[in-house]
Amino acid sequence: MDVRSLHRQMTHYNRWKRQLDERLQQFERWGKNHGMLGADMGKTLQRARQLLRGESFTIACVGEFSRGKTELINALLYTAGGRRLLPSQPGRTTMCPTEIFWDAQQPTNCVRLLPIETRYTNTSLQSFKRIPQNWVTIHFDAKDHEQTRAAINQVSASKQVSVADATKLGFSQDEWGERDENGMVSVPAWRHALISLDHPLLRQGLRIVDTPGLNALGNEPELTLKTLPDADAILFLLSADAGVTASDMDIWREHIQGLRDNHCTAVITLLNKIDSLWDDLTPEQEVQANIDRLCQLTARQLNMSPDHVVALSAKQGLLGKVGRNQAQLARSNFAQLEHMLAECILRN
Repeated sequence: MDVRSLHRQMTHYNRWKRQLDERLQQFERWGKNHGMLGADMGKTLQRARQLLRGESFTIACVGEFSRGKTELINALLYTAGGRRLLPSQPGRTTMCPTEIFWDAQQPTNCVRLLPIETRYTNTSLQSFKRIPQNWVTIHFDAKDHEQTRAAINQVSASKQVSVADATKLGFSQDEWGERDENGMVSVPAWRHALISLDHPLLRQGLRIVDTPGLNALGNEPELTLKTLPDADAILFLLSADAGVTASDMDIWREHIQGLRDNHCTAVITLLNKIDSLWDDLTPEQEVQANIDRLCQLTARQLNMSPDHVVALSAKQGLLGKVGRNQAQLARSNFAQLEHMLAECILRN
C-alpha cells in the first residue's frame, strides 16, 4: 500500500515552486540585460516570486469537540520515533484555534500563544499576528519529547475568571459550565496558537489549521471570514459511531457548505473512529457493509458525492504507521485520505 503519496506530492509541489521561481528569476535577468523590463513588469515579477516563496498548501480540520482532529494531525505528520507529535489523551482537547506550520524566520521550534484577554479589544486577529509583543512564545526542542509535550500542552490550557468576564470575552454559559466554590468559571487561556515546527511536510509548505468546535468558529469570525476561505482543502470530521449530529449539521451549513459551493474549496468528509464499529463477533463483510451504508447516508445528508466521504480510523492509522503494520494501516483506510490530499495538492 502506498502510504507516502502525500510526502511525495508535497515534495513535487515544492520542487515545482522552486523551478518556477528560478525561471522567473532567469526571465527577469534576461529582461534587464536586454533593456526590455519596465518598472511595472519588474514589480509584477517580484510579486510573483514573493507569492511563490510564501505559498503554502493549507488543510483546515473542522469539526466538533472529540471528533479526533488532533489524532488525525498526529497520523498525517507522523515520521518516526513511536510517539505522538501532539498531545492526545482522554480529557484533553484543543481549546483554541491552532495553526501548525514551519516558519523559516524562527531559529527554533516554538509555540506562540495569544492571550484570551485580547478579545477585550477591537483589534483583529490578523492585526495581532503582526504585533509579536502581544504573544507569549515558548521555544522547545522537538527531539525532547517531554519538552515538546509541555510546550504544545499549553494550547489546551484554561483559566478561572468571573462570570461577568467570561461573558465579556464572548463565552456563553454552555461553554464555561458550572461555577467553582468561588463563583469562578473556566475559559480557554489562549485565543489563538501558532506552532512553528521543523517537520519534512511542513518545510515543504504544508500548513494545518485545527479549529475546536462550533463555539470557537462563532466566537472568532475571522476564522470563517478569512482562515477557512484561504484553505486549499477542508477536512470535515464526524464520528462514525454518532453520524451527522445536529451540531455537526450546524457547522456544515454555516461554515463549510458555502465554501464548497461558492469558493470551490475541496471538502473531504471524514467518518472517523470506524474502529468503534469493528466487532469480532460480526463477519467482516457485514461490518464493511454497515460502514458503506453509513458513508452513503452521510453523503445524502450533506448533499455531496459519496467519493468525498471517507470512513477511517486516525488512531489505527497512526498505530499502523508506528508499528509498521500494513494490515492495520490498510484496515484504518488512512492511505485513502492521504491519496485524496495528494490529488488536491496536484490540482492546486
